[in-house]
Amino acid sequence: MYGFPAIDIAGKSGSGSNGEGLFMSYGPTKSPKIAVVVFVENGHSKEAMQITYNFYKRLNLF
Repeated sequence: MYGFPAIDIAGKSGSGSNGEGLFMSYGPTKSPKIAVVVFVENGHSKEAMQITYNFYKRLNLF
């Protein structure tokens, strides 16, 4: 994820028409064990990425 320390996930960011931030991901990329979707109301996709990153780090899967 751009701007974050390297972890082995694949993801896609996006934004909604009403200012929502979105990040969908799965990991590890070669043998996925988990998928995560983060939706931030009145936020940006970078905020959703930060939440996702923190979630994966807390799981200690990587």
